[in-house]
Amino acid sequence: MGWTTTYKPKGEPVLDFFTRTGVFTWSDDNPNKYRVIDSALVKFNTFYAAIEQTHKETGERHVWAAVILIHRYPKHIHNFGWKDMSEAMGPFECRCPEKILKLLTPTDNANANEWRAQCWANIELRKARKNLPDGTVLRYGDREYTIHRQGRGPVKNRTWVTDESGQPWIMKRSQILAAEIVSRPDKNG
Repeated sequence: MGWTTTYKPKGEPVLDFFTRTGVFTWSDDNPNKYRVIDSALVKFNTFYAAIEQTHKETGERHVWAAVILIHRYPKHIHNFGWKDMSEAMGPFECRCPEKILKLLTPTDNANANEWRAQCWANIELRKARKNLPDGTVLRYGDREYTIHRQGRGPVKNRTWVTDESGQPWIMKRSQILAAEIVSRPDKNG
């Protein structure tokens, strides 16, 4: 399975683009009716959508996740590329927002369940690392850092830390997420 590329006008919302180009359009002779309930673009490179699938005769309803990888080619006429898949294909990208996951109905598909579990684990990790208090000790790589003055200073989405020698540093959110928490003052060590 490869990538599809074409021209996407600047400013056109991604959901509108995918609907217009047929990614979210299904044939009328299909036994099911489909619609996008909600969607989200994450980090400008992955699009997630909750797709409602309703059987036309029985009314049986199922909501599953579509995952679409996105790549932009700003200097080419075919400036927009995508690779679409469902959660049942076991996609590697698992940063699906909570609002999409909550819309999904239960499934017996092992790949989909594993993907959903990884998405929930990522959400829990982000929540646990959102507001670490001053004095929290993190291990990142082979060094330990202590949080000081979190969220203050001229740089947004960064955390001020000091290493073992007292040298001040700024850690990015991605580094905080990747770090191991050694101790937290609010959790008794």
